[in-house]
Amino acid sequence: MMKINRLFISIILVFTYINAKTFYVDEPVLNTKVFVQTYGDKNKEVIVLVHGLGHEASSIWKNTIERFKNDYYVITFDLPGFGKSSRVNRELTPTNYALFINYISNLYVKKPFYLIGHSMGGAISLKYTSMFPKDVKKLLLIDAAGILHRDTYSNFLITAGIDNFFKIKSIEPLNKISSIFSQITTGIQDYIPSDLSLVIKTEYIRQMLFKNNTTAIAAIGLVMEDYSNVVYSINTPTEILWGENDDIAPVRTGYALNKILKDSKINVIPNSGHIPIIDSKDIYLKYVDNFLKNKNIKRAQKDSSFNTKYLLVKNQNNVVINGKYKSLKIIDSNNIKIDSSNIEELIIINSDVKILNSTIKSKNIAIDVKNSNLEVTACDIDGFYAIQSENTRLDLAGSTLNSIENSIKNKNINNKDILILSLTTINSKFYKNRVFHEKMEIDSNNRI
Repeated sequence: MMKINRLFISIILVFTYINAKTFYVDEPVLNTKVFVQTYGDKNKEVIVLVHGLGHEASSIWKNTIERFKNDYYVITFDLPGFGKSSRVNRELTPTNYALFINYISNLYVKKPFYLIGHSMGGAISLKYTSMFPKDVKKLLLIDAAGILHRDTYSNFLITAGIDNFFKIKSIEPLNKISSIFSQITTGIQDYIPSDLSLVIKTEYIRQMLFKNNTTAIAAIGLVMEDYSNVVYSINTPTEILWGENDDIAPVRTGYALNKILKDSKINVIPNSGHIPIIDSKDIYLKYVDNFLKNKNIKRAQKDSSFNTKYLLVKNQNNVVINGKYKSLKIIDSNNIKIDSSNIEELIIINSDVKILNSTIKSKNIAIDVKNSNLEVTACDIDGFYAIQSENTRLDLAGSTLNSIENSIKNKNINNKDILILSLTTINSKFYKNRVFHEKMEIDSNNRI
């Protein structure tokens, strides 16, 4: 009996080996030689896996391939510039990577497939889905990087080694800063174009700055991409999977995408980082299995529980607020999170506040904020003025502001406030359904 079992196992291993193919392809988009792997029966449903930054490249999908190669036809590859593929000075952008994937899929798939992307691969997969929507049955984004405005991605820029280009400072220790640019002198940096898209588009600039450092080239290509037109165009069923403690691509990116994408849902893995594929392997594989088997996507319903009508939070730290409020005031407090709430009036003074998945709606000023740091993600804010600010840094992502006059008014006539808008829609006296994806300084005369 034992001999029969061993023979059976040997037959399975041989069969798996025969159905696994590893080869190189000369692709015409970036004119490189790329490493490609296919597993399983090509007559079955197809999974295409897209990796992120890092020279481990497609090897990050090892456990995913092992889990699904017997039930699906799995295709993965090292993107041009990574792993075993050519590392050459090319224009490594999400658009060109999407065109490359389309070339590969036309060769080896020729039918709609499940598209799964991690980190930069998630951003590339979004771009691909917007360009070739009929190719993608369903989309899975895992800790997608580079979707929000680049000024929200200080840790990503540092990890990729391109923080010097954007003059971004992080609270992280200096010993975490990559040494990618150690060879670039201050004198050379003085010649970097103010339009950083030229760094990617111009071969001699890429060569001067990076030589064949494809990680830096691809990272700049990623964060320079504007996804404001991409995400609003996608109708493909999409699931979003994120590590709760991701310090490279913040989880708020996932919530912003979930609000914008028309047919999506988000799952957050507790105590996991930027690579849940490895950090939380078993949980991750379970989510992927459900993603492949479940054809319909059901969004989680917001909690509509009712709390007190009025709430004052003063001199407090690390507080989570959830519920319905006639008026909510936050004064002299830090690390305050407002989650899935419905508020008529929100006043913030001398505080650090994050608002997520909430609605703030008023006939006058919806949010009145002074001397504070305010981060808003996946929210709807309505008012005569949606936000009135004074000496405040505002960071809004995946949100919608509706107002009669200015959507954002700076009350202080002497100082400018910093405003970062990522994939945020403005409806005001001055703009109608305008999606903003930029950083700006606003004064009392702003017209937003």
